[in-house]
Amino acid sequence: MLKVLTGRQLKRARTVERLVAARSVLESPQQMWKQIGGVSITTYAGVVGINQSAQVLDRRHLYVSLHKVGMSRAQLQRIRTLAVMRSLGIVVTIALLAAAVTAFPIIGLAVLSAPATVATALAVLALGVGAVYGGVHATRSTLARVVPA
Repeated sequence: MLKVLTGRQLKRARTVERLVAARSVLESPQQMWKQIGGVSITTYAGVVGINQSAQVLDRRHLYVSLHKVGMSRAQLQRIRTLAVMRSLGIVVTIALLAAAVTAFPIIGLAVLSAPATVATALAVLALGVGAVYGGVHATRSTLARVVPA
């Protein structure tokens, strides 16, 4: 994607600086990605962390009510974790099954003969699940502010 978009920038370059900058990226997109790739992961994690905070604030009344009837903050956190991770598990399972059913006839055994591709896909999936899990736990402080001690 970086290569495609930079190619478009190259075609539209109106100054020498923009032309040379685009050529620099196109010369080695992988090298540029190494310099900027961390920001994409941070951005993704930030969007996960913001959604989790918004969820706590949106459900403030529920958490306060459950706390008033005797549930501890630790229990509320476990409820949040279970709700998010179980839902994520269901969605990931359905998506994997759908991908297997629709992609296998097209790709066939090529996937099985390229274990690096499968490993990469699984690693990316694991990172995504880890980011969601981390987002739930990173927002414990938001829950602590919503639910009094």
